[in-house]
Amino acid sequence: MSEVEYWSKQILMYWGFPNDYFTQTEIERSKINEKINFRVLHLAQETSLLEIFKNLLYLPNRWTEEQWRDIEYLLNQFIGQIETDKMTFKENLIRVVIVCLNKDLPIQINSATDVLRLAVGLSDGDISLAQLSKFRSFKRSERRYLLNLLNKTSHLEQDFYRHKNI
Repeated sequence: MSEVEYWSKQILMYWGFPNDYFTQTEIERSKINEKINFRVLHLAQETSLLEIFKNLLYLPNRWTEEQWRDIEYLLNQFIGQIETDKMTFKENLIRVVIVCLNKDLPIQINSATDVLRLAVGLSDGDISLAQLSKFRSFKRSERRYLLNLLNKTSHLEQDFYRHKNI
């Protein structure tokens, strides 16, 4: 049946015409003779899960919620394998660092701008630093953690001059 005939029948059914107007007799169809290409599956290697984790972790764009749930699930297992320098999308980095901070997992940040992003993220502000953010009152342990991260960064003064309005 043509597309016009199909849609006109659909509209008439919607309006409440009896189904007897639209039923057709069954037509015998020929068998499908498509050749199916089967794929042979092999056992995963020991490093497959780590490779999946790293491929997700180092994506250059924002994670979907499904990807974030996968990262969060695998984070405890592969915390020592994370290289924060390779995470190019900084909002993802800050999400990972906040989760690690809440779970008392060790993680290192190498940029003072990223430490600033972390402080803004902990204060529920704009992590991209595009808007002015107000910091919440941090606990002493959080202040100590942020200052220790800042002491380990390089180019501290240059990064803070870049974001002196925040």
